[in-house]
Amino acid sequence: MTSTYVVTASGTGLATASCHPGDFVTGGGYTTTTADGVISSNPNGSPPTSWTATTSVATQPITAFVVCATP
Repeated sequence: MTSTYVVTASGTGLATASCHPGDFVTGGGYTTTTADGVISSNPNGSPPTSWTATTSVATQPITAFVVCATP
């Protein structure tokens, strides 16, 4: 049986949330105080094992989240 969980990571201008080793991404996204300046929100790797969100404003707080699954 596959189980899922969520990992978050916060930063300013950039944040990357990663799954535990051996697990994989099923989805992800970001939260921020304002959507202005968010230039990307996407999975990383092949197969994906993390999610990164980036803003165009280096001082803008952002939190990336990744939904992960265990094989």
